[in-house]
Amino acid sequence: MKERGFVQRMVLFILFSVLIAGCGEKTDVQPSAVVRVHPSVVMKPIPSGLGVNIHFYDGNENDWSMLSDAGAGIVRMDVGWNNSEKKTGHYDFTRYDTLIARLGRYDMRLVFILDYGNRLYDKGEAPKSDSALAAYGRFAGALAERYRGKPILWELWNEPNLGGFWKPKPDVDQYMKWCRAVVPAIRQADPKACIVGPASSGIDFRFLEAAFRRGLLEMVDAVTVHPYRSPRPPETVLPDYSQLRVLIKQYKPPGKIIPILSGEWGYSTTSISRELQGKFLARQWLTNLGFGIPVSIWYDWHDDGQDPDNGEHNFGTVTWDYQPKPSYETMRALISELRGFIPAGRIGVGAADDFVIAFTKGDAVKLAVWTMGLPHIIDLGKEILFSGARTELGKPRWLPGEGKIFATDAPQYITVKKPIPEWLNLSVQLPGIGLNAMKDVVEAILSHRQPQTAFGREFIHDYREGSVMENQAAFRALVFIADRLNDSGKAVAIYRLVLKGEAENLDKERAVYGLAALGVTEPMREISELKKQADFRESIAFFQAVRAEALLKKGDVQACKSIVEDMARGAYARYFLNKVVNELHQKKVFSERDDRRIARQVGFITRWWVAGPFPNPDNVGRTTAYFPEKKIDFKQTQPFQKDTARWQPVQTETVQGIIPLAKLFGRRRGVAYAYAELNLPHRQWLQFKIGSNDGVVCWVNGKKVHEHFVGRGLTVDEDKVNVRLKKGENRILLKVLNLGANWEACLRVCNVSGEPLDVSGWLATPGFQRKK
Repeated sequence: MKERGFVQRMVLFILFSVLIAGCGEKTDVQPSAVVRVHPSVVMKPIPSGLGVNIHFYDGNENDWSMLSDAGAGIVRMDVGWNNSEKKTGHYDFTRYDTLIARLGRYDMRLVFILDYGNRLYDKGEAPKSDSALAAYGRFAGALAERYRGKPILWELWNEPNLGGFWKPKPDVDQYMKWCRAVVPAIRQADPKACIVGPASSGIDFRFLEAAFRRGLLEMVDAVTVHPYRSPRPPETVLPDYSQLRVLIKQYKPPGKIIPILSGEWGYSTTSISRELQGKFLARQWLTNLGFGIPVSIWYDWHDDGQDPDNGEHNFGTVTWDYQPKPSYETMRALISELRGFIPAGRIGVGAADDFVIAFTKGDAVKLAVWTMGLPHIIDLGKEILFSGARTELGKPRWLPGEGKIFATDAPQYITVKKPIPEWLNLSVQLPGIGLNAMKDVVEAILSHRQPQTAFGREFIHDYREGSVMENQAAFRALVFIADRLNDSGKAVAIYRLVLKGEAENLDKERAVYGLAALGVTEPMREISELKKQADFRESIAFFQAVRAEALLKKGDVQACKSIVEDMARGAYARYFLNKVVNELHQKKVFSERDDRRIARQVGFITRWWVAGPFPNPDNVGRTTAYFPEKKIDFKQTQPFQKDTARWQPVQTETVQGIIPLAKLFGRRRGVAYAYAELNLPHRQWLQFKIGSNDGVVCWVNGKKVHEHFVGRGLTVDEDKVNVRLKKGENRILLKVLNLGANWEACLRVCNVSGEPLDVSGWLATPGFQRKK
């Protein structure tokens, strides 16, 4: 694209971004239709959507002066029904008045969480009676009436998928009844109110899809999630976001755009260093912005206590006594460097671990750059020149040469010199191009004719005859255009063209998710050719799961079964894989025996002796050696205050060999052990891939080979360890330490290259010899 008209195009970009609600959102309506997206959740210039969770209504001068100095544009805080209605029908909103007045003075927006029970109704549990639901509706309506017109996003509860917050236990049907009582009351009091939810803990697809199926997307203007994943880095959220976006598209009302918001997410400095927390804050926000997430709330603003070993005390960007952590400095630097800019999306530069996010402000362009891998030089070509660079802390940064950036795990902000190179110009101006011009490009490519628009003619030149960078930018643009086509046949054709062409892997991955969103059922050679590449394993697994669901609806059970067996070889799209398996169970064409057969064929140990539950107060399980560590005796028991730990034989119940410890012992803090035996025909080196919720220790033949103490949800194959097994009997012992909530583990046996091995003939766990 040429430099001429750049400023005008950028104006169009800003206007059009209001319609498309940020980079990457799809619309399936006619170009002439009005796209419905709430103005509070479109992508706004930085720092409008960047902020922190707070735990105060008034605060002190340190809170407000430091928040203001950092440049936060939004905060998140609870309403708390119990503290507002202490006498039936009488509300005290004094504290909220104070908070909202303060925010107004500092030009900050508010995510206001409607949450928790009231002792006046249903014993303080989550509302379930008609009277409690009606009372909450009146309360919500009174709030909306009082603060009508204020820059508030009303959030529907906090983490209702957890029993600690939706008491006595999560119940999606009851949650939706509450939503149906609250949302109309808010809408009646303030028709322009912005309502978001469900603020799920994690990206809980099970809870989210259940809520979507019951009509949540008809009520909300955006979907909020809390993508905690410590100690995994922020960028690992991207597959979850892509899959959630497709799920939203499947259930949303026609013509309505529903963005994803990152409503709460942080890293405690009890589990990572302060320096890494600072880098993760910047990378989290930049990752979100690059994906088109218009609101990102960091948890937490201020340390909640002074115990260095208490994780909850150490999420803050400032310490208990208001000393800035590196995360505060990175927040301030990011907002300072990018103030007034709008993200134009992520640009693929070869390696999946490398991140380049483009930002625009008028005719200015900046890049945020970092890598998840080892430090190295990223070469963007001699066409692009830089006028300066700054570190994540806002300090000047050395640049190694024309078009080159020395990327590390800390983001840096690069100012691009004018004139903007043609390939980058196309990437940043594309959202401002009209749908008719986009359709002209598609028609020209698919029908091999000359484009009718000036944009189309320039585009086709770059697509067919431009430099490598221009050609890749054109493919990137084709994915963007295909995402917005209301003609599914043409969109499929464009996605396939991208998969066959010289596009960056990042854009091919986007095309795979685009095909999944369209519900494509026919097998595709282009997909098959990408399957062996690691960069595509997650997206293709998700595509296959969505395809299997569509095939089931058509009655093609055999094809669906083949997809399940293929997906089980990987560790991806777990929820969607299990969803397909459950549907096969319901159709009586799959049984638990089939699940275990497939699991063994792809390396999972399916037969275990499990001992527990053992106590784990204050995480003492890390250092306490309970009886399975001393001797394996299946008759041994040990009484504790509330439980007696004992052995029991357990066969796994899923195609990914998950040991269901929560099902056995409850969702609690505790320790459990799992023991199995493998009988090998000869001595060999193998690789164990272990997933656990939470921490795990592994012994092989009495020798500790792996230890990972961490709070996490189970990710299949997350930990990898090479082990040397002997000929004959090999004893495997897992210790799984749970910090609360879900509790599970799995172990897959692979060759040293990581390829799953069929362990059907190796399983020799005592007590299972005659069981299939």
